Amino acid sequence: MVAVPALLRNSGRVVHGMILEANQINKKWSEILDDVLATYLPAPRTTTKAKIVPRRFWHLFWNAQPAQLPIIEHADFIASRMLLSKDPLAASWAITYLPASSIERTASLRQVNDRDRRWLRGLAQAMREGADT
Repeated sequence: MVAVPALLRNSGRVVHGMILEANQINKKWSEILDDVLATYLPAPRTTTKAKIVPRRFWHLFWNAQPAQLPIIEHADFIASRMLLSKDPLAASWAITYLPASSIERTASLRQVNDRDRRWLRGLAQAMREGADT
């Protein structure tokens, strides 16, 4: 068995996770099959809704007061700063706590290059599709 890091959909959100892959061609596969079938995943953790951007990302908001930016009112601005920062932790946080509509609007900004625009639109679409399930 090999654990492979991946982005997964969870309750309409894209989250970091692991995919377990088994080499079914290997002759020893049958030796562990019963253990694999008996494996169960833990219940998903519920995440609380964030109200403001965490302090560790405040440096991205150099010309604003992040403590005074409620997410519910400023999600588009927060998404643009975090997703265009090239900080993977900021992007991960934004993907977890911001709505797909804000990510889609970030993709539409003039300063976004074609490559980033494609992944942001794909991400927003995956988040919307995950919300439908």
